[in-house]
Amino acid sequence: MISLHNLIWFSWLTWGAIWILSARLNHKKTIKAENFVTFFRRMLPPFLALAVALALTHHFWPGQLKEPLSSPRPLWGSAVGLALLYLGFALAIWARFTLGGNWSGRVTLKQDHELITTGPYRFVRHPIYTGLILALLGTAVVEENLLLVFVLIAVAWGFVIKARIEESYMLGNFGTRYEDYRTRTGLLLPRLPPPR
Repeated sequence: MISLHNLIWFSWLTWGAIWILSARLNHKKTIKAENFVTFFRRMLPPFLALAVALALTHHFWPGQLKEPLSSPRPLWGSAVGLALLYLGFALAIWARFTLGGNWSGRVTLKQDHELITTGPYRFVRHPIYTGLILALLGTAVVEENLLLVFVLIAVAWGFVIKARIEESYMLGNFGTRYEDYRTRTGLLLPRLPPPR
């Protein structure tokens, strides 16, 4: 019988395979992309913070990065974690296929770049990041692993930095159309309706 741990990592491998295959579909030519300096500047803060957190934890609480936070692990935690994991994967994949050829792993503008406001983009401007954060949160809940909590925080921080850079590209390309879109949607979570 497959263990919960193996199920989690098999699920991530399956998601990775889907992601790699989908990246080969619907290519559009890149007309503007972030340079190495911008890439390095956006990646450095969250990963420096991750390195410091890991070093401090290893120094002050040796062994805590590998041990589950509770033992035995509660069944409800595993159920909630798996639900978050698969909800996150579903959202990320839905958003990826909604973007089509406009998607890129780097911050880019494509030839004939479209402003996508359908599918999950009706509610949030960066649903792929939301989905992956949910999937990482689900993994951390199931595994009850402090290392995964630190990784989740670093990845979420990195996504927020990347999203801000992407938004500057979109504002430059779409102007007031993107401004209007931003007023209707949230960055990573749906925007709450104004109080009546």
